[in-house]
Amino acid sequence: MMKANIIEKFNQLPPDLQEKVIKYIESLLAQAELRRNKKLQFNWIGGLKEYRDQYTALELQKEALNWREKSTRSKTDRKQKEPVKGLK
Repeated sequence: MMKANIIEKFNQLPPDLQEKVIKYIESLLAQAELRRNKKLQFNWIGGLKEYRDQYTALELQKEALNWREKSTRSKTDRKQKEPVKGLK
């Protein structure tokens, strides 16, 4: 979509919706800035040292996948058990 077309559509909006568009654009710009400034973190390095004598690298990779799957399943189970507000 061309810039002129966007400006034309923006000008057709009532003032209250124009304000919402401006706020939305500002939030997108803030998100983009966060992404640009985000640096990789390596705080996970060494987190599995205690398992190095128990597992090979491949076994540890498989075990970590199992741990993640169990964690995801338990979160899903908890969400399914939570009652929906307004329903009994």
